[in-house]
Amino acid sequence: MEIATEGHGGRRAPTHQGFTLLEMLTATALLAIVAVGAVPAAHTFLVRNQVIAAAGEFVAALNLSRLHAITQGGNALMCPADHGSYCTPAAGWHRGWIVFADQNHNRQREPAEPLIRRHGPVAGVRIVSSAARRRIQFRPDGASYGSNATFLFCPDTQQVEGVAVVLSNPGRVRITRHPSPTQTALCGP
Repeated sequence: MEIATEGHGGRRAPTHQGFTLLEMLTATALLAIVAVGAVPAAHTFLVRNQVIAAAGEFVAALNLSRLHAITQGGNALMCPADHGSYCTPAAGWHRGWIVFADQNHNRQREPAEPLIRRHGPVAGVRIVSSAARRRIQFRPDGASYGSNATFLFCPDTQQVEGVAVVLSNPGRVRITRHPSPTQTALCGP
């Protein structure tokens, strides 16, 4: 962009405005410093949100299972499922899960039993359960069989804190965003 300034003899001489090399190098250096600080923070933010989203999906499936048991007046079960429509007890919860109506009370899905929901694998998150719970069963009154259960959602990176989903015997579910040191230890190294 040229700006005319008054020069000798009343004539306007064109001048050029722009950035000097020193100004450009200084701005680039500052931008690099800001980027170096922002990228790890953004990664931590994204991983944390991924863990919270996985826990939210798990809670939604637990609540759906409980609601189905109450509204249909029968048992509903949630279990790990490795890419299928049947329980796979050896699979971890992070490989996916299913919710179904356990009409014959055998704690296994039979072909005739309705599949209520199927959830695929959860990327970047391991799910560790207390007492290695391999299924959650809800009764028609909404309570869950067994003892209280804690499911810890552990990010693949140790720089981000996990999230705990706690299921009580009466069937109530809550998320704890800051698990106790005992719960955090379940995530392992």
